[in-house]
Amino acid sequence: MDKLTYFIITRKIFESSIWRDDPHILKLFIYLVGTARHSKEPKKYNGFEIKRGELVTSLSIIAENNEFIKNGRLQQWSRAKVSRMLTVLQNQEYIKLISDTYGTHISICKYNTYQDPNTYKTDTTETILKRVCNDTETVLHTNNNDNNEKNDNNEKKEEQSEKTPTPPSFIDELTELFAVNYTKHKGLEYIIQEKDKKAVGMLLAGYKKKNPQSDSEKCKFDFNNLFNAACSISDDKFLSQITLSTLNSQINQYLNYIKNGQATKSKSTFTKGFDLGKNTWYTGT
Repeated sequence: MDKLTYFIITRKIFESSIWRDDPHILKLFIYLVGTARHSKEPKKYNGFEIKRGELVTSLSIIAENNEFIKNGRLQQWSRAKVSRMLTVLQNQEYIKLISDTYGTHISICKYNTYQDPNTYKTDTTETILKRVCNDTETVLHTNNNDNNEKNDNNEKKEEQSEKTPTPPSFIDELTELFAVNYTKHKGLEYIIQEKDKKAVGMLLAGYKKKNPQSDSEKCKFDFNNLFNAACSISDDKFLSQITLSTLNSQINQYLNYIKNGQATKSKSTFTKGFDLGKNTWYTGT
């Protein structure tokens, strides 16, 4: 049985500006608080760490983890909408966007105060809330795990057992994007192997040669479209059992297949990210 966890949201949320805003923004904020690191000890990598109340993710992953039903259809936020909502939350001082090279790095403002159970004690609540909110409408959130101390101790043991921790790299993020698209189209879990990261690295090298000016977000957008288009191919005569290794080694075949219209589900979005006319995005391994 999975361990049950929870996070608390104060009733002050009903008086906050975020409650009267776009409900999608409220959903996003609750998601961010619920997925931020709760441990008091930071998650350490080589030259990098994720502190309490922070998370490292991407616009695409946020969208994929917050699908919703509208008019009977499963829908997803666009990357542009996620970016706009994050900006709103930052402008309202609910979150802070941290600039680094590891992805979309987010810090929840006043997270430690919201986590402190003393904030909600009857004899101190009014004083603490006034100090935290500065007499303005501010939502108070807490992200308490069931038996936090035990979870923290478990995480410390896991961290100590990692001999060579790997930072959340761009290649790892792109590899996860492929796994997400594979599951979406094939209905099966994609087990990531070390050779998959090597394949993504080679794909990324080819992409950078063709698109030297693309930033990380544009690159993720393009790769998500590539993976979405490639994984949607169901023709048994054309690599229906796709892996990252086959995609890397036969990238030009996939590009031609998509260009000629066989992968109709994803062609329109895919062609916005790549110049399929010249078909020189990648030159082979």
